[in-house]
Amino acid sequence: MQTNIPMNAPVPVRRKAGVRERKALFYGLLFTAPAVIGFILFTAGPMIASFVLSLTDYNVFKESVSFIGFDNYARLFSGQDESFYRSLGVTFYSSCCGCQPASSFPSLSPCC
Repeated sequence: MQTNIPMNAPVPVRRKAGVRERKALFYGLLFTAPAVIGFILFTAGPMIASFVLSLTDYNVFKESVSFIGFDNYARLFSGQDESFYRSLGVTFYSSCCGCQPASSFPSLSPCC
């Protein structure tokens, strides 16, 4: 597929950002910085740390930590860990049928 653009077509020149644009960018970044820092510290950081810890054989009472890779996940989903599916069911029940929805929808909660 060929295009009909002439070889000597003028290239658009990008102008430098003026003082007003740079000031707007600075204030935009300044006002979004607390939200970004809070997200990194309180959401993304713990998620990354828990994923890294899930790839190790971590024990609070042991001083050594050994990297085991995805063996924890293989054991979890292969059925060797019998408490996983039970805890998944309890979590599902407590989040859907338990007392947590009572604050938002009191008429839908079966126990409160």
